[in-house]
Amino acid sequence: MLRLHQLPPLDRAPSLSPFCMKVETYLRMAEIPYESVTTVDARRTPKGKLPWIEDGNHRLGDSGLILEHLKATRGNPVDDHLGLKEHATGHALRRMLEEHFYWALVYARWFDDRHWPRLQKIFLGALPRPAQPVVGALARKMMKRTMHAHGIGRHNRAEIFTAARADLDCLATHLGDRPYLFGDRPCSYDAIAHAFLANVLDVDMDTPILEHARTHANLVAYCQRMDERYYAKPASAVAATA
Repeated sequence: MLRLHQLPPLDRAPSLSPFCMKVETYLRMAEIPYESVTTVDARRTPKGKLPWIEDGNHRLGDSGLILEHLKATRGNPVDDHLGLKEHATGHALRRMLEEHFYWALVYARWFDDRHWPRLQKIFLGALPRPAQPVVGALARKMMKRTMHAHGIGRHNRAEIFTAARADLDCLATHLGDRPYLFGDRPCSYDAIAHAFLANVLDVDMDTPILEHARTHANLVAYCQRMDERYYAKPASAVAATA
C-alpha cells in the first residue's frame, strides 16, 4: 500500500501543511488506498521536506511531483473533464497559492507571538523543554532568512497581509457561484485550493487572513463542501504515527 508521510493535523485541518493535505485530498478524490504516517522529521526524506510517499520501490518527495507520479501510474480520472484552458487557469491558481499566498500563511503562524508557541510545541515537543525556546528561536531566524530570500519577507506586516487578501479575492472571484473551481465536478486543482483554505478556515488562529477569508461566503461554503465530501468519513487506510 502507498504510504503518505505528512505533518500532523492542526485543529480541524487534516495536516498543518497545505502541501501534505493537497496530496491526501487527491488520494481520496482518486480513491487510491494509502497509509498515512504522521511525522515532523524531514531529515531523511527525498527532498528534505514533507510530504513524501513510498509507492512500492519509489520514494518521492514534493507534492507536485507526487501528484504527477500518481497521475502517470494510476491515470487521472479526477481531471478528465478539464480542457487546456481549465488546466492553464488551474496552473496559475496553483502558483498563486503555493508560491505566494503560502508565505503569508507562514508569516501569520511563525511570526505572531500568539501562534508560534503552538507550532513550536508541534515541531519541537520531543526536545527537552529548556531546549525548545533556543531551537525555536533559531528556527524562526532561519525562516526569516528564507522569507527574505523569497522576497515576501522584505515587506512589512501590513503589506504581506494586503497581498494575501488580494490572493483570496482572486480565488473567490474565480470560484463565483460554482460549487467547485471548474464547475459541478471537483478536480486536482480543488485539492490544492481546499488545502490552503482549510489551513485558514479550519485552524483556530486569529489572523488577518482568516478574518478576510470569512468575508467571502463562497470560499467558506466551498471549504465546508470539500470538508464534507472528502473528510467526513475516514479514508480506507491505516492510520499510523511515527
